[in-house]
Order: sequence, then structure tokens, then C-alpha cells
Amino acid sequence: MRNYFYSTDRQESRGPVTLPELVELNRRGLVDSDTIICAEGTAEWVRFGTLMAAEETIVERQELVTTGKRFMNHQYKVTILTTGCFTRTLDPMKLQQVLNQEAKGGWRFAKSIHEEKKVLGIFSREAHFLIFEKCE
Repeated sequence: MRNYFYSTDRQESRGPVTLPELVELNRRGLVDSDTIICAEGTAEWVRFGTLMAAEETIVERQELVTTGKRFMNHQYKVTILTTGCFTRTLDPMKLQQVLNQEAKGGWRFAKSIHEEKKVLGIFSREAHFLIFEKCE
């Protein structure tokens, strides 16, 4: 299971915690949808609400799979690609590299979620959450 770090109101980093622990912190009011989080081993910080939107999509898809006639073991993986503050364009070569790399590992592209965030009030930065699935 992936671990996450989250930033407090005082700009302190806390963690690592699991996703269920983050959900519990949210339920208790200690983390909200605007709290920024970072998956352990990555440098990308995203809003908790964005991650939960991706997770809800995954849960919905798992429910569809388990209610079918035959149960299949599905695994999901989320990869985050970001744009620079000045260019605001996604590098097509990096996207192609990620898609090909995941395909070689047996992962199939399932869905993309997009988020735009203002930086310093005048610049924008985009995050693209690429959701991959593997069926066994």
C-alpha cells in the first residue's frame, strides 16, 4: 500500500500515512480537500480532493467488476504528470514514454483526471492523473 505525506496549516510535513489513515484524518477534520499531499517516493504535491476524485473513480470501477458474473482481480496505478508554470503544456514525449513503459509492464490506460492550480496568483500549473489498470 502506498504511503503519503501531508502538509499542515503551519506548513509542516506529517506522515507517512496510508490512504485509509488520510480518509480518517479527513473525517476528523484534520485534513480537507485543499490539504496538499505527496506520495512517498515522489516529489509531486497535489490536493487531497484531487486524489480522492481519482480514488472514487477506482472504487466505482472495482464495484462494477465485482458485481459482474465473473470476479477478476484488478489492480490500479496512478501516475501524475505535471506541466511547468511558464509553458503550461504537457510534454508529449514524456507522456508517450509513460504510456509505453506502463504498457510493457502489463498496465492498460483506464482514465485521466486533470487539475489546474494557480501558482503565485498569476501562473498556472496543471496536473494530469493517469490511471492504469491490470486485470488478472
